[in-house]
Amino acid sequence: LRERGEVGDSTRVELRRAEAELRLERARLPELEGDLQVTAFALATLTADNGATVLDILTKGGGQPLPAANLNPDVPAALLRNRPDVRASEARLVAATAEIGVFEAQIYPSLSLGGSVSGNTTSTVSFGPSLPVPLFDIPVRRARVEASRARAQEAEALYRQTVLEAVEEVQVSLAGIRSAERQISVLLQARSTYREAVSLSQEAFRLNAVTLLDVLVAEENLRDTSLRLADVRRDFAVEWSQLNVAIGQGRDVADKKANPSP
Repeated sequence: LRERGEVGDSTRVELRRAEAELRLERARLPELEGDLQVTAFALATLTADNGATVLDILTKGGGQPLPAANLNPDVPAALLRNRPDVRASEARLVAATAEIGVFEAQIYPSLSLGGSVSGNTTSTVSFGPSLPVPLFDIPVRRARVEASRARAQEAEALYRQTVLEAVEEVQVSLAGIRSAERQISVLLQARSTYREAVSLSQEAFRLNAVTLLDVLVAEENLRDTSLRLADVRRDFAVEWSQLNVAIGQGRDVADKKANPSP
């Protein structure tokens, strides 16, 4: 470009604009390098690894990682039981329901067996309630039953709310994934078009058919589209990760029935 400026093919304005664009891009490098280090340290914390090791891996370069697994558009609702919060809420509901039976049993007399059993005819067995029979504090015991039923209803409501929130998280992640997929498809086509436009504008510039400003505009459009594509691909990966968290991926909660003894 400087050579063309020396022979008068490029104006001073075009030259200064190109130099300014170059300096602006170079000025972004320290910020990007700092962001890379922050990301490396965050990954090291998540993986309990050394920050320098993770940073070394990231600085080696490579393509932008994308989830390789195909996503099923419909997530089975049973997978929500993989979530620790759903399982904990379910366990609290089971415990609250069992508590009702415990307090109800305290209303009635407790039965007992007395006597002894031996190999001769002197064996004696007696049946009957143990004393004292709960007569005077029956209202209190019934109140405890009602209180336990109220706690069970509360636990059921919390369980339903937990499941509904889990469903919402899955739906939001699926919507984000579908949106990112559509954006990626469109941006890939746009990037291909801008690449062709840059190639054509550079060839036209060599033939003095367009100005340098036209070339810079085409290159800027390609750059912005490529950055937007990278951002959307990152969003896709984040939504994919959040979906796997929302369905409790990686936790096996399949019902395990005890094998009968041979």
